[in-house]
Amino acid sequence: MYCRMAPDYFDPEWHYEYGGIYGVTLPAEALDTIERNRTDREEIGKLAFCSQVKSKEKIAAIDEKLLMRRRK
Repeated sequence: MYCRMAPDYFDPEWHYEYGGIYGVTLPAEALDTIERNRTDREEIGKLAFCSQVKSKEKIAAIDEKLLMRRRK
């Protein structure tokens, strides 16, 4: 997906970003195992299922667009 993004914390100008979303079916306990073993902590601060954070945390605009596109 290629999106024109509004200015934000990381980029004060209108800009374009590429985004991708992948789906997989996992049991709930898999997230704990992934969190313990992942090596991408500098790039990805937190892992969570969308259903767990949707009403509690702000989701980046590009991620929200990708999720909306995925649901169609």
